[in-house]
Amino acid sequence: MPRQRRSRAAPKVLEEIGAFFILVLTFGTLALFISPSIGLLIWVGGLLITYLIYQAHKASREAYLRSQQTLNQLRAMSPSEFEEFLAWLFRKQGYDVKMTARKGDHGVDLILYKGGRTYGVQAKRFREKQNVGEPMLREFYGSFEDFGIQEGFFVTTSNFTQPARDWAANKAGRLHLISGDDLVRMIQLIRQDQASI
Repeated sequence: MPRQRRSRAAPKVLEEIGAFFILVLTFGTLALFISPSIGLLIWVGGLLITYLIYQAHKASREAYLRSQQTLNQLRAMSPSEFEEFLAWLFRKQGYDVKMTARKGDHGVDLILYKGGRTYGVQAKRFREKQNVGEPMLREFYGSFEDFGIQEGFFVTTSNFTQPARDWAANKAGRLHLISGDDLVRMIQLIRQDQASI
């Protein structure tokens, strides 16, 4: 069983909260000598602020852990399950979706239609540290003409290298990169929309 890495960010934040709390106690104690009511007010206010900061950190940490769980579930899917999931996700955003053939798709896994435009989707289910590089983007972009695609979405469960991001930025908005974190945000928005219905 692989060892789990401990997050260094959580203890650092807790250290900062603790330092703030000690600072409040120090100022509150000093203020007690000037005016007991002011010192007590600083203590109570400081405790309340410390508690609120801790709760905000806790909520942020829980949201991060939920997003990692979602990414792990996506990474555990088979390639065809991941493509079907993306088809569902784009349908929820108002696109008409056509699945391409499993073999010979030339890097285009889905074709989307919306507003008279045709979009292509390339899906890559990668591990966290396995980032998408420029060559994969070039291959996908090269298939646009074959499929009559005006714009494309390259979707991955990982991230993109900086050269890949730079290359995509020079494509006049025709190539949209969706990282694992972006994908989680898209899922969360759809869940929120469904919950509000």
